[in-house]
Amino acid sequence: MSLAARARSWPVGAGPVKVLVIDVERPPLEVSALHPDGGRYAAAWLLLRRDGRPINLLKVPFAGEDHALSHEQLAAHIESASADAPMGARSAAPQSPPRQPMISVVVPSKLKRRETLSRCIESLEGLDYPSYELLLVDNRARDEDGSLEWLERFPSLRVVRERRPGVSAARNRGLDAAAGEIVAYIDDDVTVDPGWLRAIAARFAARPEEACVTGLILPAELETPAELRLERYYDGDGVAPRIFQPVSHRLEQQARGRGIIRRTSVGAFDDEDRLLRTFSIYAAGRFGTGANMAFRSTVLREIGGLDVRLGTGMPATGGDLHVFIRLLWKGHSLGFEPAALVHHTHYRDELSLQKQIEANGVGATALICALIEEDPRHILAMLATLPQAALSPYVKTLGTRFWRVTSPARDTHAGPDAEDQIAMSRLTRTELRGMARGPAAYWRSRRLVSKW
Repeated sequence: MSLAARARSWPVGAGPVKVLVIDVERPPLEVSALHPDGGRYAAAWLLLRRDGRPINLLKVPFAGEDHALSHEQLAAHIESASADAPMGARSAAPQSPPRQPMISVVVPSKLKRRETLSRCIESLEGLDYPSYELLLVDNRARDEDGSLEWLERFPSLRVVRERRPGVSAARNRGLDAAAGEIVAYIDDDVTVDPGWLRAIAARFAARPEEACVTGLILPAELETPAELRLERYYDGDGVAPRIFQPVSHRLEQQARGRGIIRRTSVGAFDDEDRLLRTFSIYAAGRFGTGANMAFRSTVLREIGGLDVRLGTGMPATGGDLHVFIRLLWKGHSLGFEPAALVHHTHYRDELSLQKQIEANGVGATALICALIEEDPRHILAMLATLPQAALSPYVKTLGTRFWRVTSPARDTHAGPDAEDQIAMSRLTRTELRGMARGPAAYWRSRRLVSKW
């Protein structure tokens, strides 16, 4: 079996896993399998970069009693993975534009996880970009929930307050306070690569038609079964695979009759304007997430910011995905730049994972309600794209997982990873329950906002 095939066949559910970013021009002498807390890592996830741009994610098991991947083994893996990388991922990262615009970085937070937030701010202060400001939006309902004195050790940080609940209200407050031509958002459980803003600015400069740029998200760690299962749930079965080449998303519209029926399909184009794939506009998870997104400030203000009825902290979630669809619907393009890299800290326990998956299900249908209320033509657009959606990897995977039996003994085809497959089935059912709750959650959010 080839090195690349061996890496692909390795079970995603095994752990713990070491996560590293490796610049192929300067590979380490070895990658140790020894865990700092004792014991061994089961495998390594190695994000390979060339000239600052990610080219592939290599998943390599630590075989037998090996305590490390040697320099020779690593070089062989890099050569194999580089050959498998898509053509667009092999080009150098975009060059910094002659004029580097001011960027406002907005971090909404309820300040519940001080250690995680501290790591986030420390990474932002280490950015390799000459002109940016840091805005922390305090989204707590009351001051007595905790002191902010510990933030004084971050002199570059400006704190603004938003008492209304929800991440979308907090992001809009950051937009109001932002001085930058570009406003970039991350979550408070994220750390950023030093070149994050440089990659965002270069993408906006190279693609003036793009109103929004999202970037690559890599797990900060994979230590627990819950962290690994989240990766498997969204990436391992091809539902929303990571991509490692720059992409521009544009809406392809076909109007029939008097334009009442609006068929919407999104094309993903590479930097040479070649069509890579198409999918429904409502497959919003393919555009990116709120943990790593940036907008031209004027465009985001023109559409009224994010919908405060949606997003984490409100009964209805899904606010970041909603804004992507709104921008495309209005004729804007969305960019994806893998060199804009951040690391996300996943929930470590199963209960939190269950809640996250359920919230994602709620958000998926709540945002549809918001879209229809804003423009009823979405009803006919959804009907027109149903055949395309029914054949999507996401729907196929949901169906396969849903019918997975709940007992390994009853499933003769489960194989050695039966326990993980059953856990995935339970997560799928949790997500579907969330979808069923989405419309009611949206109307609760709507009533709550009407009282502000």
